[in-house]
Amino acid sequence: MESAGSVPVTQDIADTIRHRLPLKDGWQAFNRIVAIMPFDFPERQKTHILRHLFASHFIVAGGQMEILQKIFGHSDTQMTNRYMHLKVDYL
Repeated sequence: MESAGSVPVTQDIADTIRHRLPLKDGWQAFNRIVAIMPFDFPERQKTHILRHLFASHFIVAGGQMEILQKIFGHSDTQMTNRYMHLKVDYL
């Protein structure tokens, strides 16, 4: 069963992730990674900022808007567009 915000993956990918990243508490792992990043996040904005960053990099790397919309669980592409901060020259 998928939860809101989940990303469906193949069984091979799930097994690889489970083998290489045995995370029991994703929030603790996330905070450990954020702690070693060379910049500070505004209070209570860590995950929100990373969603924006992911969206931009996903599209620049060739990802499709419709796929990103499904990953984020948005009901329309207008909301997904708000997450992408692309430079005018990229567009």
